[in-house]
Amino acid sequence: MEQEGWKPLAQVFERVSQLLAHWLQPALRAYHQRHAPLASFAQEVVALDEMCLDQVSRRLPILRHLKKGDVQLLPGKLIALFDVRLQQWRAIEYVAYARENGMKRAYRMLASVKAGTTLVLADLGYFSFRWFDELTELGYSWISFSRVGTELSWLGKRHESLLISEYCGQGR
Repeated sequence: MEQEGWKPLAQVFERVSQLLAHWLQPALRAYHQRHAPLASFAQEVVALDEMCLDQVSRRLPILRHLKKGDVQLLPGKLIALFDVRLQQWRAIEYVAYARENGMKRAYRMLASVKAGTTLVLADLGYFSFRWFDELTELGYSWISFSRVGTELSWLGKRHESLLISEYCGQGR
């Protein structure tokens, strides 16, 4: 790993994931014959999420001067795309700066799934009307929690996903 870095290991995991996805397809088809598929209008259902990694301990002398909660103690964050039907990670990306806006990376992750045939389940961290409009324009269906106190209203067919967001955001 010292000489070649992490890329060969990432390639192994990507290949194993591809093989598992291929191997799981018959089981998924059999399941759908017995049960109605989740979001039958969508060929794929993916969840998009990001999380900050836990703060590191201040035991090393170089870190002792930092106060608890300092952003420099955060080792980064993970942005992930999860295939809900196959129960398998599609992509996981490490970001060194924990406070970086993950939207650009989220777009790159979504590029791996087909617009127009995919339902995207987005974490509250992705709550942005501009982003929802862009997802809709690209042809994605989406569900997102809404922020407390956000008022949403019916604006026509184009914003059908937005109504789902309001429904989920109120905890119903």
